[in-house]
Amino acid sequence: MSSFIRILLVVCICWSCSSDEQEPTMVTPTERRTTIPDPAFEQALIDLGIDNELDGTVLTSRLEGETTLLLADKNISNLTGIADFVDLENIRASNNPITTVDVSRNTTLLFIKLENTPLSSINVSNLTALEKLELGGSALQNIDLSNNAKLQLFDADNTSLSSLDVSQNPELFTLDVRNTALNCIQVSDDQLENTPLNWTIDDTTTLNTTCN
Repeated sequence: MSSFIRILLVVCICWSCSSDEQEPTMVTPTERRTTIPDPAFEQALIDLGIDNELDGTVLTSRLEGETTLLLADKNISNLTGIADFVDLENIRASNNPITTVDVSRNTTLLFIKLENTPLSSINVSNLTALEKLELGGSALQNIDLSNNAKLQLFDADNTSLSSLDVSQNPELFTLDVRNTALNCIQVSDDQLENTPLNWTIDDTTTLNTTCN
């Protein structure tokens, strides 16, 4: 067999082997998405330019860096998905049929306004930076403010609030709890002696260092 034929056979064999090898498949990683089950909430996010399609989800990466959500009067009943707004500082969602909300993971929140809603309770224990909490006209019945030492304003007028302890809120300079079921508000010694002028309570509500 001539040298030329041998070389030709080797080339053919090598080409055949290489053609059997499959090209590696490039896999594009799937971007994480956050579920938004309430279409009214998602539509509000679309209106704010955060989302772009009403499909029940939003790219989680588009929620990062968002510090303010203005959601008043949007007919929102479910805020599921809000937990992924990891930089959220300000949420205003008054005049919506919201019955529950979980903000336990939104630890950067400074301002919450959920007035005139059927919300009966809200857990703000993880929100140690919280400064203003406005829940007037809601269905609020109870709330624990013991971990909110930086709270400056608490508004819960015209609610069903029946107990309140603000003794751990030394910076609370504005308080409005008129037209509630409160008979007594538990306060610190300093608050009792130097009650801020911007505290507004019913005539039938007393301030005391201990409330039964």
